[in-house]
Amino acid sequence: MKHIKYDPDTYLLYGVSNPPYPSYPIRLRVTMRDDVKGEVLNEAMQRAIRRYPYFAVKVTVDAERQRIGEQSSGIGGYVLQPNSLPICVAPTLAKTLALGSEAVNSHLLSVDYEGNDIYFNIHHTLTGGIGLVELIKTALYEYVTEAFGVSLPADDIRMADSALIEGETDYPDINRLSRLYSPESYRGGDGYSMNADYMEAYMNPQSAGDFYFTIDMPKTSLMDYCKRVGGSPTSVLTVLMTKTMYQVLPEDADGVVAGIVHNFRDEVGCPVTYRDMVRNIYVPIGRQQSSLTAPELNALTRETIRQQVAPEYGLAELQRITDDYLQTDSLSTLAEKCQYNLQHSRYVSCPRATFNISYFGQQLSWGALSAYISTVHAISEGHLMLEMIPVGDKFCISFYQVISNRKYIDAFINLFTQEGIACEVSGPFMKNLPGVELPMK
Repeated sequence: MKHIKYDPDTYLLYGVSNPPYPSYPIRLRVTMRDDVKGEVLNEAMQRAIRRYPYFAVKVTVDAERQRIGEQSSGIGGYVLQPNSLPICVAPTLAKTLALGSEAVNSHLLSVDYEGNDIYFNIHHTLTGGIGLVELIKTALYEYVTEAFGVSLPADDIRMADSALIEGETDYPDINRLSRLYSPESYRGGDGYSMNADYMEAYMNPQSAGDFYFTIDMPKTSLMDYCKRVGGSPTSVLTVLMTKTMYQVLPEDADGVVAGIVHNFRDEVGCPVTYRDMVRNIYVPIGRQQSSLTAPELNALTRETIRQQVAPEYGLAELQRITDDYLQTDSLSTLAEKCQYNLQHSRYVSCPRATFNISYFGQQLSWGALSAYISTVHAISEGHLMLEMIPVGDKFCISFYQVISNRKYIDAFINLFTQEGIACEVSGPFMKNLPGVELPMK
């Protein structure tokens, strides 16, 4: 029987890099149609957070460590405790305030705003994009109704005074699932390595930085193209990005592997949990394969994805994560736990893709809020990662890079133009991701 010692929401904390470097933050940029009213936003956020007690927390070290004392060997682990202090809502600074710090009242969540942009910051240990969006929708509902004096239909927005829904805090039971399924894992290796770009960023700081571009397109343009080639938004982005890589990489480069970020909550019996239950689905496409027609490549991509969407794959990922958690529990000191997780956290000890695609909004609806929102863009760590969010009548894509060279984004957009997909590109922008401060770290 496998039983982890601590709250599953804590284990990613052991793998964070030392401050001031960001490590596993999520920053969601919501661009409103009007300038943000800071005081109203602050009040709205304080009302909204009451609906999400699992986000209103602070990090402590467990009682075992506290009893031994500060000069001890450091036995103990991270624990999340309720935090009744206000969520920090403040104007955007040149450097985003560190999550977990006194400046944000020790929360792993904060909000900043500038002009008509609102930035919602949270640590990935608490949730992923889907969980954060639910809180954002609640906060924006409170904000819009107060700021503009309007009454909006609730649609599927969780009201600030509503109760938790059944299953919202569930975590999968690996022991039960192990009796139902046999785990199945992706058997391919790592994709073509982009270490040369990371080395360029390291050796030439003038060309380095945490950049992102935004790509906004009408839904009709992309969906019409999907129909023409028999694809989906995810398969189309995967195919076009794979072609981009083979255009830009050296002629002898091969073995490009796309990592499709997949939410596997359904596969492990927790369909509405706020917890971050994502894994990669791997789509390898060789250089020779990349010359197939668009319908053939989209069919190949969709079939590869379909084969890996199954409870067996979800169980294998859960087992991998759980084994790392159990190994963490077995280590004696906080320092040992942190050292182990620098190489074995859930987002590190898995096959590496050449690039990643995340479309976490297949069923996302902003309801009546769409009339007040212009765009929504995800911002997180990574290089050659694309995150797509639907808003109203458009798709909003974030395109991440760690180098300033535009060769990837330009080649990607040229393919959109060749395929007749309308889009508007902006950037580059600096991510301005928050760092993380943890006790005794």
